[in-house]
Amino acid sequence: MATPYVASLTVKYANGTNEQISLTGDDVSTNNLLGVDGLAPVRMSGAKGNGAIVDIAISPAPTSCRTCQMRINGKRVSDVILLGANLGTTVVRQFQQTPLKFNQGDVFTFDQLT
Repeated sequence: MATPYVASLTVKYANGTNEQISLTGDDVSTNNLLGVDGLAPVRMSGAKGNGAIVDIAISPAPTSCRTCQMRINGKRVSDVILLGANLGTTVVRQFQQTPLKFNQGDVFTFDQLT
């Protein structure tokens, strides 16, 4: 059974500001994570400079989907989000170890996979 969950991204920009971006998932493969506006693409700020995703926390643990494939400006990137390894209770999460850098105004999509 599909269980809704929230993915909270922490983004750090070149100008020194941080931003929290909330995404929702419905735990159904082939569906994208959605931003607060209900849209699948998430556009990073174009006014704060380049940045990096420095953390992601998932809550609660998805039961059907195991990973998320990311695309930046429509191109698949090699980083895959491991949903179960990035729970809010995990001591060190994926992007805390290796931040994912991006250019200002980049557009991300997050595709759920089983």
